[in-house]
Amino acid sequence: MHVSIEPDVSACSMDDAGLVLLSERTGRLHRCNPTAAAMWTALLDHDGHSEPAAVAVAQRFGTDLARVRADLGALLTSLSRAGLVMVGQ
Repeated sequence: MHVSIEPDVSACSMDDAGLVLLSERTGRLHRCNPTAAAMWTALLDHDGHSEPAAVAVAQRFGTDLARVRADLGALLTSLSRAGLVMVGQ
């Protein structure tokens, strides 16, 4: 699966390793916990490709890859519904 960040979205890192996403289109802020922030960063590092991003997060945290895939899928569903990303095949 490939993820594209909407062009009007900006991100700001937080002191607690979390992330705040701003949609300039809606003016809404979306707070991400440190795990979601790591997933966001991994997606950026892997040009929006979810599988290598999931592998990177699983390795970083020593977590089961299937669990990371499921959590990343849930995050992407949430971000897509909020209009922050477009998810494609």
